[in-house]
Amino acid sequence: MTTTTSETTPTVILTPARIVGRRPEIATLNRLLASNRAEFLAIYGRRRVGKTFLIRRFFEDIGVKRFMVTGKSRGKMREQLRIFQKAVEDTFYGGQRLPDVKTWDDAFALLVAGVRQIVANDPKVKCLLFLDELPWLHTRRSGLLDALDHAWNTELSQIQQVKLVVCGSAASWMIKNIVQAKGGLHNRLTETIQLRPFTLGETRDMLHDRGIEYAPAQVIELFLVLGGVPFYLDLIRRGESPSKAVSRLCFAGGSLHGEFDKLFKALFEDGDHHEQLVRALATKRRGLTRNELLKATKIKTGGRVAQWLKELEEAGFIAPIAVTEGRRSTVCYRVIDEFTLFYLRWIEGAGKGPLGPAPGQDHFMMQRQTQEYESWSGYAFEAVCLKHIEQINAALGISRVLVKPSVWQKTTKTTGPSKGGISGARGAQIDLVLDRADGMTTLCEIKYYDEQFEITKSYADNLRHKLNTYKAETKTKNSVMLVFISPSGLVDNEYARQLVTHTVTASDLLES
Repeated sequence: MTTTTSETTPTVILTPARIVGRRPEIATLNRLLASNRAEFLAIYGRRRVGKTFLIRRFFEDIGVKRFMVTGKSRGKMREQLRIFQKAVEDTFYGGQRLPDVKTWDDAFALLVAGVRQIVANDPKVKCLLFLDELPWLHTRRSGLLDALDHAWNTELSQIQQVKLVVCGSAASWMIKNIVQAKGGLHNRLTETIQLRPFTLGETRDMLHDRGIEYAPAQVIELFLVLGGVPFYLDLIRRGESPSKAVSRLCFAGGSLHGEFDKLFKALFEDGDHHEQLVRALATKRRGLTRNELLKATKIKTGGRVAQWLKELEEAGFIAPIAVTEGRRSTVCYRVIDEFTLFYLRWIEGAGKGPLGPAPGQDHFMMQRQTQEYESWSGYAFEAVCLKHIEQINAALGISRVLVKPSVWQKTTKTTGPSKGGISGARGAQIDLVLDRADGMTTLCEIKYYDEQFEITKSYADNLRHKLNTYKAETKTKNSVMLVFISPSGLVDNEYARQLVTHTVTASDLLES
C-alpha cells in the first residue's frame, strides 16, 4: 500500500498483490474506497471472468469491515433470506442467532442496523457491503430490488462509510435491473465496472504469475482457443505446451468440454435465443447484418433481437464491425469470443460417429496440423486483432490519433475494360482498415503463421492489387500505407521492403 497526499484530503492508493492486470478497475475501486461519501457499484461480466475474485482480493487485509453474501443458484426465497441473515449475524452480531426475517425489507433493515452500530463505534471504518450473484438472491416476486432501492435511498446512501457492491454473472439481468434500470434503482449507481476477459498482455502476466513462461507467439496460440478468461487460464499446468493444454482441457473428459452448454444459460434469461444468434453468426467469416441474421435464424421478434444482440455485445461474445463495400459502409455482427469460435468448429461433435478419432488418438494434436485448422486460425487471429486495436495503434505510434477501424472488401464483379490497372473480375479484401484523422489510412494485412512470413512475388502482386483496388474504389484523398500483422513478423526481402511500411508482431500485441 502506498499513500499520496494533497493539500485537501489524503488519498489512499492500493495496489493489491496478486491481482493481475485490471488497472482501470483497480483505479475505480481506489476512488470508491477513498471517497468521503456512500458509493454504489455494480460489477458485471461473463461467467468465469473473475468478478468475485477482484472484489474479494481488493478489499481483503485493508482494515475494511466486510459484509459478503452470495446468492444460491435456484434457491427459494426462504433459503436466500436465511443465507443473507446468517451473513449479517456473522458480520455484525458475532454469530448471534436473531429472529428469522420474513421479507427483504426486514433483511435490509437488519443489515442497516448492523452497519449503523459499526460506524457508531468507529466512525473511521469503511464498510464493504458485497452482494454477490444478486440475480440468484432475487427470486421471482421476492421484492428484493424494491427493498434494496428503499434501503439505499433512505438509509445506506446517508452513511458515508458504506461502499455497496452488487455483482452478477447473469449479464442481461444485471443490465436490465441494475445498470439500465428504469424503476427504483434508476440512476442510483455511482460507478459501474463491466469486467471483460484479459488482453493478450494480461494473459501473459497471469501465466507468468503462475510460473508458466510462454513465448509471445505461444501466448497467442493459447489465446486463440481460451481467450483471456482467467478461470480457463488457471487450468493450465506448468510444463505443458499450449496445444497440449488445449487438448487436455477441451476434449473428452476435459474440464472445459461441457463449458459451452453452460455459458448462455448462466448469462442470459433467454439463453436459447442468444445461442441461436451466435451459432448463426459463427458460420460467416465477415459476420452478418441484422437483417441477414433475422433471415438466417428465422426469428420473427425483430425488436427482441436488437436487445439480445446488445446483451451479447455487452457480455463480450460479439462485436459490431463496420464493413465497407467500395464506398458504402454497413454494420456486421461478428463473433469475437475465442472459446465460442473454437468450440463450434473443433469441440462440438469431435469423436462422434464412425469417422471420429479412435480411442487413444490425440484428436486436437492431429487436427491442428491440417490445412483446415490453419485457415481457421487465421480467421480467429483476425478476431483477436480486432480486440487489440489499442495495441496495434501503439505499435504504429498513432495512439494519440483518432482512428476509425473497419473491414473493407470489393466483391462485386464488373464488366468492361480494366480501370486503374485493376482487373474488373477480381475482388479484394482488406482485413483491417485504420482510417486516421491525420490524413493517413493504414491498411492492415493480418496473417497468422508459426514462423516469419515470407512475401513471395505472387503474394506481392496480390498485395499491390489490394492497394490499387482500395484506392480506385474509395477514391480516398488520404495517403495509404500497408502494415503487416503477423506473430513472428516478416522475412526481410525486397517485396517486404517495397510494400510494407511497418510490421506488428506478437510482442507488440502483448504490450499492456
